[in-house]
Amino acid sequence: MGVSKKIKMALIDKEVSQKELAERLGYKGKNTIYNMLKRDNMTYATVEQWADAIGCDVVLQDRLTKKIYS
Repeated sequence: MGVSKKIKMALIDKEVSQKELAERLGYKGKNTIYNMLKRDNMTYATVEQWADAIGCDVVLQDRLTKKIYS
């Protein structure tokens, strides 16, 4: 699953609209969020920033052992 889909799921779970996320991040409009999610090619820094804005963490987790590296 791509990062865009995970961000969309988090937005739905937290009841945060793309427009509200854009406002939290200081973007001019929701189109910026929409376009970046559509392309699904955000930098790690962007993913971290967006996750922080919606109260989430970005984690690196071993697929086999499920150990989380922080």
